Amino acid sequence: MIDAVVELSEKKVILLVESTNSHNISLATKVAKIERINGLIYGGYFERLIAYGKYRRLLTEVDEVYLIGADIMDGSYNGLASINRANAVYLSSRMGLPSRVLGFSWNVKFDETALRALKRAAKSGVQLYVRDPVSHFRLEKERVKNLTYAADLVFSSRLKDTQIFERNKNLVGVKNSKFALLNISGLVGMKIGDYVKYLEKYKTIVNELIVHGYDVIILPHVFREDDAGDLKVSKDLYRNVVSSDRVLIIESQISPSEVRSLCSYSSLIVTGRMHLAIIALSQGVLPITISTQGKVEGLYKMFELEEYMVDADMDFNLKINRLIQLINKDNNLINAVSADLLQHVKELSIKNFQ
Repeated sequence: MIDAVVELSEKKVILLVESTNSHNISLATKVAKIERINGLIYGGYFERLIAYGKYRRLLTEVDEVYLIGADIMDGSYNGLASINRANAVYLSSRMGLPSRVLGFSWNVKFDETALRALKRAAKSGVQLYVRDPVSHFRLEKERVKNLTYAADLVFSSRLKDTQIFERNKNLVGVKNSKFALLNISGLVGMKIGDYVKYLEKYKTIVNELIVHGYDVIILPHVFREDDAGDLKVSKDLYRNVVSSDRVLIIESQISPSEVRSLCSYSSLIVTGRMHLAIIALSQGVLPITISTQGKVEGLYKMFELEEYMVDADMDFNLKINRLIQLINKDNNLINAVSADLLQHVKELSIKNFQ
């Protein structure tokens, strides 16, 4: 998402982050600087006071403020962090800077204090760009002001890096084959609760893909080794798959433009992470997505593809395998992503920057 903002901004961008280690930016020449301010979002009270002083000084260097909203505004992951994000754009708006929250969704289960903070920001003039119709309806129902129905930022980005196939020796020969991208999410595994069973269920998905002639590329999205990340569970799945000669894994973090390229060449995508589904849809490729937070519904509604959204229950693998079978019986379903609807969503996405 940062890539999309940098790509589409008409001005040089100052990136404000809490960590400088997690950003792989394709258009680094458009970044004036990366400013790290510890504690602004996740710090305790006194740490935030210090951070706000630094933030105020940084605001004197810019003409406008963009906050990437994504799925982190409603408090469903971290209530205090969502409140602090809303407060950050509230402050910039009060200082007279045009401020906006870009491309975000709103969970059916939200933090009430995060909602109040968002309402206060909107009342101060912050523009809110909501990325799907379901989230927009939920926020309208809560009487939040300054709403614009838009779409995810990723649908505006055009950057692709096809050199990933040449740089990664494991991918040589896969580019022109029939392959599926497979994401296994640590977060979904935590929801399922039984790690061993979770791996076994994903193994049945891998086997189903192989039976239908796909090579499989395991692609982590959150490159962390902890339980909520994707790297550990991806490596464990890779070690346990039966037909390892048909299965590859990407173990180091790649850029969004490289992910976009992988998606554009793939025939099918199965993912536990919504962001990979967004990139897939932006390339006109059908994703089957495991839904955990009530946020995938709006995305799939935009493309009239709700049947390819699977709840994270104990039968999720059976439902995914049935969809794989259905797709391979009907060649028309490979092209299920409507070109007209995709163009409409891209036009909605551009609204974030208008």
